[in-house]
Amino acid sequence: MTLAQRRGLTNNTDHTYFNRDDRFYTPNFPVNAELRNTRFDTSGLASVYFQWKTEPWLKYRLRNNKKERIEHSSPVIAIAYRAGFSGIVDRSASFHHIDFTAQHLWPIGVRGDLSIKLNVGTFFNAESMTLIDMQHFPGNRTILTTQDPVGSFRLLEYYQFSTKSNYAALYGHYQFRKLLLTRLPTVRKRGIREAMFVNLLETRESQHYTEIGYGINYIFRIFRVEGVANFLDGKYQAWGIRVGIASNFEGLFN
Repeated sequence: MTLAQRRGLTNNTDHTYFNRDDRFYTPNFPVNAELRNTRFDTSGLASVYFQWKTEPWLKYRLRNNKKERIEHSSPVIAIAYRAGFSGIVDRSASFHHIDFTAQHLWPIGVRGDLSIKLNVGTFFNAESMTLIDMQHFPGNRTILTTQDPVGSFRLLEYYQFSTKSNYAALYGHYQFRKLLLTRLPTVRKRGIREAMFVNLLETRESQHYTEIGYGINYIFRIFRVEGVANFLDGKYQAWGIRVGIASNFEGLFN
């Protein structure tokens, strides 16, 4: 349960030590396609949150008389409910939010694996909500990323498509044993793997947001480098490079 009083932050200065004509202070209220104006002065929140998570088909094995779980033998399924109630704190947000997530990894072929994550949800009786209370999606605008490769967007603005309506996000990531560079034995023997991924986002205003990318995993055993492009309504928008921690370390030792 959460009881909170939130206040919007405003800039108190526009001073800078390096004057640049092409740079200026931006407000602390981000751009959002649904709300248009995300500014607020004060907002209250009285909310509850519940989550149920299960691996319904999880398998186990016995090793030295010890029971061990078999990783990736079952998808991980989570259902969450979040609600805000009016009348408890001043100017409180009022809404009900249901969220469903399923994620699984399938070994395919020789040392290949396919990871899929699906996240869908909806709001109902959503009243007097601010940007803070909406459903947000894991975006990134810096070249460095620490987010999970399966379950995050690489080029998405942090709050651009945050929503208080229906939504669906689908993340697909396939790691190859051999693709391009890894066809060279010297590259493959260093443990390097290549991957391709596709991320999709559907909200009321997202315009079928899509990312398509290629990555190299396990550089110096721990790093990954990715190139990615994004699209709105099937039309190319931009591209970028991302550097992060390698995904699926289990694949490194298989």
